[in-house]
Amino acid sequence: MLGLLFPLFCGYNSSAQIGNGGIPLSLQSQNNDQYIPTHSFSLPDWEREVAVEEKNTPPGAPKPYLIGKFIPSDLSFPNSGSFTNNNGNKIWRMQVSIEQAPAIGFYFDHFKLPKGVRLFLSNSNQQQILGAYTVNNNNDDGLFSCEAVQGGLINIELNIDQDVNLNDIQLHIDRVLVYFRSISYLAQYASEKNTEARPTDGSADPYDFEGRSSTCGINAICPDGINYPKQRKATVQTITPMGNNFVGLCSATMVNNTGNSATACKQYILSATHCEGSNSVSGTAFSQMLVRFNFEKTQCQGGPIATVNTMTGVTFRARANYIETVNPQINGDFLLVELNQKVPSSWDAYLAGWNKATSIPTTTTLPKRFIGFHHPSGDVKKVSTGQSISPNGQAGGSEGPGTHYEMMVETGGIEQGSSGSALFDGDGRIIGIASVAGYDIPSCSINGQGNSAMFMKYVAYSKFNYDWDYSLDGSDNSRKLKPWLDPANTGAITTNPIKSDCSDLGTTSININNNRLDQSISIYPNPITNGTVNARINLENAADLIVEIYDISGKLQSTYNLKNVKSGAYTFDMKSLSNGMYLLKFNDGNSITTKKVMLAH
Repeated sequence: MLGLLFPLFCGYNSSAQIGNGGIPLSLQSQNNDQYIPTHSFSLPDWEREVAVEEKNTPPGAPKPYLIGKFIPSDLSFPNSGSFTNNNGNKIWRMQVSIEQAPAIGFYFDHFKLPKGVRLFLSNSNQQQILGAYTVNNNNDDGLFSCEAVQGGLINIELNIDQDVNLNDIQLHIDRVLVYFRSISYLAQYASEKNTEARPTDGSADPYDFEGRSSTCGINAICPDGINYPKQRKATVQTITPMGNNFVGLCSATMVNNTGNSATACKQYILSATHCEGSNSVSGTAFSQMLVRFNFEKTQCQGGPIATVNTMTGVTFRARANYIETVNPQINGDFLLVELNQKVPSSWDAYLAGWNKATSIPTTTTLPKRFIGFHHPSGDVKKVSTGQSISPNGQAGGSEGPGTHYEMMVETGGIEQGSSGSALFDGDGRIIGIASVAGYDIPSCSINGQGNSAMFMKYVAYSKFNYDWDYSLDGSDNSRKLKPWLDPANTGAITTNPIKSDCSDLGTTSININNNRLDQSISIYPNPITNGTVNARINLENAADLIVEIYDISGKLQSTYNLKNVKSGAYTFDMKSLSNGMYLLKFNDGNSITTKKVMLAH
């Protein structure tokens, strides 16, 4: 075994995180002078608390890559907010303030929204809007969590239809999460100034490296990964509550099974068992696990800022036990969970295929390669490859050599946060799960922010075929992969990748992108007195928007192309136009909405 072994610290029921889009009523109302109670909390001493946690962790112990710290809270509806009326409907609002917090997330131990209630969260300048969360986001266990919201002052708003019984609303936040890492993509929402809309093909990313990974890392979209697009799109990132009020992050892979069909499609996620620190088989760690999809760059270098699609909540299916000691003690290192809600087809995600053969060719010839996609140090998705593996690896477990594949990475590298990611064979099928790593490269010890990074070339992957019918922790189905990934007991050796909704399994489906476009865009001010008009946008799914401005006679005045829009505010210059009525037409390729404005400057 080469170099000093390190664990690959992870870095980053019926419903989920997915919001329906839309604009909060408070941002559409002309009367916006409501008193809003603000609840303030102290910023955790992140550097000190992380140092204490690491000091109390035995060297080499398998632990996740920590990205945030919980603060206990007691925020509830209706006590913690205030009401105002809006045309017979109610607006309930409160704010949470944590001075100097980079970003904040919210964890609900009571969450039940009846029909007619919409929950929104936004940052202080309303450039970032999450929601609307509705009755469709209710879980059987009453738990919920949301992704990170930029900044230290967050707005929480309920829009309540007039016929809703307020006693039917259950909302209580018992933990507030302060994010310190894996949130660089939120920088796009920090500016108080709206984005100026221009007829352009997309804005450049001012952060060549968006996170904390080494400058030697290679973006997943680069040529090294170009022959494996489905495997890239199967790779996700998980954010999981840990002990001592920390939150940890890992990599993971959506995985196919032999029972999938177009009418019965299971969406499993495969990661490493050490990525969830409690060794539990149920509980809030799974109900409130966040899963990030498509957290990757669209260009090999530069290009637009990465976007993120997030879901909440999984159900535990299977895992190996592990022992926390001074050195890693892992035989099988696998964790299998199932998403609580289906991934939208517009996210273009895949379920990876697998190869459970006990004998795997140990070399490949280009253009084939052993390849992995992962999120080192909580960063956007990266790629690492090699041309050979050894079947004689281990992670310090009692079984000795042979439980893991070893690989010396030839292009790219591995860092904290890559744990749980898949090793794909030359044909793009899963054969291993990233478990431990070592052999750091000093010349790659700096990240894009100028801080230190540990960039490693040696990886040990828990063997998929070893984990398949795992027997060290008993014979229960919750201790092996086989019952879940071959439910019909077909004996299949391999499976192929498929679309996450299984729509490519012999049937035809028509995907409709329902952004509820009209409800997801608001225009202000109206009338326009300074020559510029603003559009606040909060779509259900990211989309490319064509915006056209027409005069009242129907003559086109200008056209704008907004690329990969999800949430934000945009400014359109109308100073050169004469006073009068104008129409702003928004087209996302599937639906069209038109907003009427009066120019009077």
